[in-house]
Amino acid sequence: MEKISFLCDKEITDILKMKIEKGHNKGFLRIIKIEEHDGYKDMSIFTVEYADPWSLISLGEEIERSRLIKRGIL
Repeated sequence: MEKISFLCDKEITDILKMKIEKGHNKGFLRIIKIEEHDGYKDMSIFTVEYADPWSLISLGEEIERSRLIKRGIL
């Protein structure tokens, strides 16, 4: 499995964590750690391991959908 880190708005951190833990097989996508970003207080740093790049694409879609829901657009 490969590792990648990315920034995420703190307001959707819990939503994304739940979606990864409940919606993805740990053999394809799993959370390694979630940290606070020192420079950006409103951002979290997610570090995940993935086996299939398509898991990251669906994760990106879930992040964007969560942002739109949080803003009341969807």
